[in-house]
Amino acid sequence: MLAMKSELENSPLSDTQRDMLLAMENVLEQAWAFRNTPVPDRCMNPENISEVVYYFLQDKGAEYRAGLLYDRAKAEFDARMEEIAALPPEEILDHAYEKVIKEEFLGELEQGLDEWETDTLLTYPQPLAALYTEWMDNNFSFWDSIRGTVEKTVAKQAADLRRCAFHVNGEPPVEMKDFYDLHGDELNDTGLEPAGEVER
Repeated sequence: MLAMKSELENSPLSDTQRDMLLAMENVLEQAWAFRNTPVPDRCMNPENISEVVYYFLQDKGAEYRAGLLYDRAKAEFDARMEEIAALPPEEILDHAYEKVIKEEFLGELEQGLDEWETDTLLTYPQPLAALYTEWMDNNFSFWDSIRGTVEKTVAKQAADLRRCAFHVNGEPPVEMKDFYDLHGDELNDTGLEPAGEVER
C-alpha cells in the first residue's frame, strides 16, 4: 500500500483528478480494492502499481466527471424551475414543455453517457441549456431525439474544440483545461475517433 500511496502522490494530476481524490473517502483503500477487483476486457497487471493507479484514476475520474455533469445540469434545472415558479401563473404554463424536455435530458445524464460525451458537455457552462437549445432545432421523434440531441450537441462542441475556437492567447479557458488534458491527442489527430464513440 505504501507503493500505491507514493504513486498517487507523485502522479501528475489534473485539477479535476485532484478534486476527486480530495473528495474521496479512504483513497488508498479504494485504490487497493480497485487493484484486487478484476475488470473484464482489461489487461491490468495488479503487480504494476503505476498501471493500477493509471486505471484507477481513469475509471474513478470518469465516474466523478459524470457526477459533476449531472450535478451541474441538476443545479441548472433547479435554478431555472425557480425562475419559472416566480413568473405570473399565466406564463408558467408556457414553460411546461421546457420543464418536461429538460427532465428527460436529466434522466439521460443520470443514466450516464460515455466518457467523451460527458467531458464534451462539461465544457459548457450550462449543459442543459445547450441540450435544450439543440433540441428545439431538431426534427426527430421524441425518444430518438433525446439521445440524438445529446450526440448532436456533443458533435458540435467537439468540432469547435477541435478548431480550438475557445482558446485565448493559445491557451484553453480554465473550465476547458481538463478536457484538453484528457482528450488533446484525439482532438489534434483528426484521423482518430474520440474515445468511447461507437458507431450506431
